[in-house]
Amino acid sequence: MRQRITIALGISLVLMSATGCKKKEPPKTFAVSGTVKFKDGMKMNAGLVEFRSEAPATKGVKARGVIQADGTFSLKTNIQGKDQDGAVEGEHLVIVLPPAAANPEDMDAPPPEQPAASPINERFSNYAESGLSFTVTPGDKNHYDIPVER
Repeated sequence: MRQRITIALGISLVLMSATGCKKKEPPKTFAVSGTVKFKDGMKMNAGLVEFRSEAPATKGVKARGVIQADGTFSLKTNIQGKDQDGAVEGEHLVIVLPPAAANPEDMDAPPPEQPAASPINERFSNYAESGLSFTVTPGDKNHYDIPVER
């Protein structure tokens, strides 16, 4: 009787430890692109757009995209050391950084202080003040025009 209980406990422990050792799948990303424009219709021609996930499962995960000369951007997310096209699903707070403050190489670096000669209002470099939020959904329909002010 004692031997059966010991064997049963041993098998249970092996099964529990095997299921607990599964590798966590990285979150999926979905294509995100858009254009950064001033209220007068002019396009911002340099800088960086950053989306920060507010979804419970991916809170804090950031996606960044360099603003091109024509005002467009496409996001990439660094997950487990690899750049993935797009951003994770869910609600995101968004900031737009001017060219002098943009650092697309360091995804984990906090947004730097706004330089004095910035082409955009400094509130756009602060998640709490930018007033920008977008929801990323599965698929390829995530195209956003981001309005900024001088």
